Amino acid sequence: MSFLKHFAGKQIYDLDDQDILDFLIFKDTNDSGRTIIHHSACPNIGLASLEDCTDKNRCSFRHTAHSMRIGIVQKLRKGFEEVGRRGPFDPSTSRGDPTRSTLVQEYIVFKHQEQGESGFKSKNAKCIYKYQMDILIEQMAKLISSKTNPTIKLRLALRRAMYAFCFTAIRRLAGAGNIHAANTIRMPNNQGLVFNCTWDKTLRMDSQCFGFKCVKNKEPWCAHLL
Repeated sequence: MSFLKHFAGKQIYDLDDQDILDFLIFKDTNDSGRTIIHHSACPNIGLASLEDCTDKNRCSFRHTAHSMRIGIVQKLRKGFEEVGRRGPFDPSTSRGDPTRSTLVQEYIVFKHQEQGESGFKSKNAKCIYKYQMDILIEQMAKLISSKTNPTIKLRLALRRAMYAFCFTAIRRLAGAGNIHAANTIRMPNNQGLVFNCTWDKTLRMDSQCFGFKCVKNKEPWCAHLL
């Protein structure tokens, strides 16, 4: 959100949907994406290379429409919600959440269409399987026990719990943005983030926790236990 404000040269309450659109276009074309997109008239459509493309602006590394929607837009939406800018955006008054405007939604639809015409095929991230998760959690436990600094031990333990939380919810880290964006809040002094995930203090071990089943006595990566 601070990058968006710097980019637009405005404060958060002055940002409108055109600012969001300009920012998304900038993010899409500044080579921060990892997906090769060819324009519809390019003879190299379908190839995972840009070497033979003559138009390096229309053929370039881009963000997929899906990753932009669940990554960049979702994070911005969380930032606007934190300051009370919620609900549909009204262009006549600039009230509401500008990420929910028709202009921004039409851009995401345009990106889907553009990428469809370019021959781009979505590739799902590789899944992390249960046996791999068992190994990861076990190795992280050994790493934590080898540390003497209590602050480092706590940070590693938090990271271990977060990995378990994401694995329980989504199985692959490509969707972790959905969890982080919805459960992360920025500290008022802008000096850090808080992972806003709280287990119910009255939770019973044999019940459902936060929508995910507690497997304390069955799996080493039980998110509730960690």
